[in-house]
Amino acid sequence: MKERVNKGFTGAIVLAVILFFLAIFWGFYEKEWILSFGSAKNMYNQGVIFAGNKDYNRTDTDEGVYTVRVYEIFEVFEPGELDTDDNLYLITIDAVSTDNKVVYGSAYLEAKSSNKQIRKLLDDYTKDPEAFFNEEHYLFVEATKLAYEDEQLLSDLTNSVFEGNNDAIANTDNRYILEVASVWYELLWAYGVIIVLLAIIIGSLYSAFKSKKLNRLYYDKLYELDPTLKDNLSELPGKATYSDPGIGAFIYRDHLILTSRSFRIFSLSDMRWIYYTEKKTKYYGIITVATEYLLNVFSEIDNKHVNQAVSITNNKKLKTNIEELLGYIYSKYPHVIVGFNRETQAAYAVVKNNNN
Repeated sequence: MKERVNKGFTGAIVLAVILFFLAIFWGFYEKEWILSFGSAKNMYNQGVIFAGNKDYNRTDTDEGVYTVRVYEIFEVFEPGELDTDDNLYLITIDAVSTDNKVVYGSAYLEAKSSNKQIRKLLDDYTKDPEAFFNEEHYLFVEATKLAYEDEQLLSDLTNSVFEGNNDAIANTDNRYILEVASVWYELLWAYGVIIVLLAIIIGSLYSAFKSKKLNRLYYDKLYELDPTLKDNLSELPGKATYSDPGIGAFIYRDHLILTSRSFRIFSLSDMRWIYYTEKKTKYYGIITVATEYLLNVFSEIDNKHVNQAVSITNNKKLKTNIEELLGYIYSKYPHVIVGFNRETQAAYAVVKNNNN
């Protein structure tokens, strides 16, 4: 038997490191959303832009969210005038010309007449079109590729709106209908995963250093109990009045010493109640994939009742060993309440009330 101060420490640190690199990967994967901070302008500045007449992969446009800078906005049709319940707007945005230059172009946008963002844009544009053009107005949008018949309908509409203005007609995108996008889900997903990962990382680091500190504390406590055990832990099983290396449980000088999954020492003189529980991990809440056995120890120290749950083993075959340990404590330390049932709960309640 060797001193293992880092037991539990190393595993928690490794987990934290793995999650840290996973967080970096996720941050890179979702960098546009994370760096946008929910702002269409920030997303636009990162280059996530829908540009009129630019070639897009249909899968990308059907599943993606883009941004546009709105330079002008006009109401073209009200609900019912087209095969839609929404208003149809013509907006001036960034576009790509036939010779692949960045120009001002137009696109069609569908939105409810009650949409506050669109109403505000219309109101601001109506008050002062020139000032609106020079100001910065951005929207999150989704682009839907139109069927050939609908595309022709928009093309005819464009020819009617810009009659005689061949450049405006050429720079109008009739292939897509834009819709104002709700981005709360994307933001929740991007930030939610990062926050959860960071929380687990912080928790793992805290657990690692706490585990190491507690291990050191209890090893020092053991050496206070018997200084000869320092650097001679292998002698503990031979010295103990009760020894079970299988579950790492020893009773020595009226102390319960646990060494298997974590190093802990409990004074049997201070102990008031002890029992074990099974903690089951289930796959999808149905199939049990792991069983962990915990010792629940209630002690009275300096007139205060404290309790700890300590993992002792995850081997079902050693369940009998745990019961034998509790049986030994029951027979040798009659002041300790052993087991969990209504009677032991009531007995401990009496002990606790008497102390108060």
